[in-house]
Amino acid sequence: MTRPCESDSELQCWLYRPAKPIALNPIFEWPPKPLAIWHWYSAYWLAAATTTLAVVLAVVAYFIILPPLSTMQSVELKWVIQV
Repeated sequence: MTRPCESDSELQCWLYRPAKPIALNPIFEWPPKPLAIWHWYSAYWLAAATTTLAVVLAVVAYFIILPPLSTMQSVELKWVIQV
């Protein structure tokens, strides 16, 4: 006996069934798989995209432009202007 939804022709048009299951981020798997996590993020972050450029700019600013954290512990006009 077939169910009514299986014989519905409109179901075939609207219900998408991919051949492979949609992959989830491996960072949520246990035990952790560092290589799988690296491959997952390298596929998205190592492309020349705005996200990658923003991350690179933030790292450069942190290590080159900003003064040391010990200097920024107290608020002074000198380092605030530098930032």
